[in-house]
Amino acid sequence: MVLDKVALTGASGMLGRHVLAALAQAGINVAGASRTRPDILGADDQWASWDLREWKTPDELDALFGEAQAVIHLGAVVPAPGEAASRRDTFDANVRACLALGEWATARNLPLVFISSATVYAAPEAAGILENAPQTRHGFGGFYGFSKVLAENVFENLRGEGLAAAILRPSSTYGAGLPSKKMLSGFLATAEQDQTIELVPPINDRVDMLHAADLAQAILATLRKQAWGTFNISSGHPASIEEIARTCIDVVGKGAVAVAPGANTERPAITRFDLNPQAARDQLAFAASIDLRRGIEMTWKNDLLV
Repeated sequence: MVLDKVALTGASGMLGRHVLAALAQAGINVAGASRTRPDILGADDQWASWDLREWKTPDELDALFGEAQAVIHLGAVVPAPGEAASRRDTFDANVRACLALGEWATARNLPLVFISSATVYAAPEAAGILENAPQTRHGFGGFYGFSKVLAENVFENLRGEGLAAAILRPSSTYGAGLPSKKMLSGFLATAEQDQTIELVPPINDRVDMLHAADLAQAILATLRKQAWGTFNISSGHPASIEEIARTCIDVVGKGAVAVAPGANTERPAITRFDLNPQAARDQLAFAASIDLRRGIEMTWKNDLLV
């Protein structure tokens, strides 16, 4: 698929900034929408304010996105660590907005790529999770995870009406612009202050960390391949909490890591978001290229592209 312009929601978020950079590198212009203006818009890009909790009619979406040839839907209400967004706000932004965009894209015959989440899985700590694994109604992702399940169902339904839609389920995504309350951001901030990252159990638990620049490339691969399916997107290399902390110290070049006594508990270590990425390899020719150290370095230096 040859693209000149795409519609992009969530343009000012962490992932949105990486997708904007990847699109610019590929020579693709953007009609972006988000609550705040992105700081890296190109000269030929356009932007409009849209709070996803506000319903948009097809005519309003025409005005927002103009002559876009495809839609990349990143925008969502995501609860901050330790906080909970209201269910109404989450539903309106994460489900109703999908219906508005999906119906518009179907009527305009535009392909759509939707960024879902690994929190849709009922057992996020299972090994080698495949795309057909059971989905959650309540669990690790809370109502946010369930809202992503509902959003996926909206697009699945519209596929039956002719919508060319791809659903990407990334593992734990990080990159430049990562919110300050995230664990990795806290580790980097502690290292920058030449202080000690104090680890408490469980330090051997592992999580699949996927850099946002890799996810941006997966989105482009989906559009180029016209692969209208559902795909796990992961690094394929889960890292332990201790490994992440020590890598932050190595990247920054100062600080230290201290492991609390008894940190190696008797509970077996778990791995979260161990997604099987084989379908993305086979159908998108995609594999993550940014390893943990390079990804953390890019996050620390605020780099958007490799």
